[in-house]
Amino acid sequence: MIGTTDDGTEVDVSFHNDQCTKNGEVIAELDVDEMDGHGPETITLNNLNGTYRYLVDDFTESGKLQEYGATVKVYISGKSQPEVITIAPDAGVKNVWEVFELDHGKLNILNRAAVEDYE
Repeated sequence: MIGTTDDGTEVDVSFHNDQCTKNGEVIAELDVDEMDGHGPETITLNNLNGTYRYLVDDFTESGKLQEYGATVKVYISGKSQPEVITIAPDAGVKNVWEVFELDHGKLNILNRAAVEDYE
């Protein structure tokens, strides 16, 4: 998950950096990093005052991420069911899937190949 809070704090949470804090408070945290490729992984976002993007990166760089049929579930406080996003068969994803953007708590599903190199 990458993004920026309204006060300009950069947020980057991944297996390289499993927690982002500011003034001792956790903004976002990778709760579970399932490294065998079968999930689930979980990230908790504690600051909705910002814009964040969630990406899935196939670190094996097989070029076949789209073929795996990956699924992301987004749990939003106050909703009884998660939003389920499955990689689109025509998304053109090879190694990095740009799943969604969360803009001040509003979920925007992207479901596409990443438009930038995030590595």
